[in-house]
Amino acid sequence: MKYVLATILTTTLVQTAAAADLQDKPMDRMPMGQPMPMEQPASVAPTAKASGTIKAIDAGKGTVTLAHGPVPSLQWPPMTMGFAATPEQLKGLKVGDQVNFEFQSQGMTARIVSIRKAD
Repeated sequence: MKYVLATILTTTLVQTAAAADLQDKPMDRMPMGQPMPMEQPASVAPTAKASGTIKAIDAGKGTVTLAHGPVPSLQWPPMTMGFAATPEQLKGLKVGDQVNFEFQSQGMTARIVSIRKAD
């Protein structure tokens, strides 16, 4: 009987300690077997609008670097950053072009929804 109670107590303590340890860990570092939260699809992320200047295009990597103005809807200041883009979206654009664009941002990834030369 003592052995059974000791086993139950030990198991409970280990599970409690493991749960407490997980509270401070980023979700991508959770141990195997733990449920992972579902990421929201990109379509759920709000679409933001901005204007900027193309600083670099890497069609092979599917990125465009833009120096853009503030993005009030996301409370972003002006900055230069990379955005994921499809080859079709980048077609006809070149470094130095002034553009208006819409994008979705999730975590550390920003993806172009639409981009066109400014009028």
